[in-house]
Amino acid sequence: VVTNRHVLSSTAGARVVRSGGEVLPLAEYTVQNVEDLAVATIQPSRRPPTDGVDPLPAPAEPGDTVIVAGYPGGAPLAVSTGQVTSWVDGAGYSLGPEPVLLTDVEVIGGSSGSGVFNLDGRLVGIVAARDLATGGAVVVPSARLDVPQHSASVGWKLC
Repeated sequence: VVTNRHVLSSTAGARVVRSGGEVLPLAEYTVQNVEDLAVATIQPSRRPPTDGVDPLPAPAEPGDTVIVAGYPGGAPLAVSTGQVTSWVDGAGYSLGPEPVLLTDVEVIGGSSGSGVFNLDGRLVGIVAARDLATGGAVVVPSARLDVPQHSASVGWKLC
């Protein structure tokens, strides 16, 4: 499970609710404070098959179409499509010195941690902020994820 550090650090007893209603507690998670990212595991023994998928796709570039999927503020699943508009300085969003992606996908408060996927359904980043000037999603690229060793072979896909 990939989300934002501020989402997990402000939540006691974080858990995942599967589509069938099964509730699974997070077993552990690692954080990247500079990028505001967290990678969590449910149970290492319940990993999905890797089916030969590379762990991360090539980074998204301006003009690429992206899909943002998440549960803003705990609401039902919201899926929106748009484009990457540019690379911008992450420091302007308190996301560290590395560049982040700016998209034209409008997001609302509570969208942090939403997945950003390419048209192949592969994770290209995580929503970390909302650009106040445009309302677009500010996205930390998935290439900056520090994936725990026990799940390094798992491909990240929109299912």
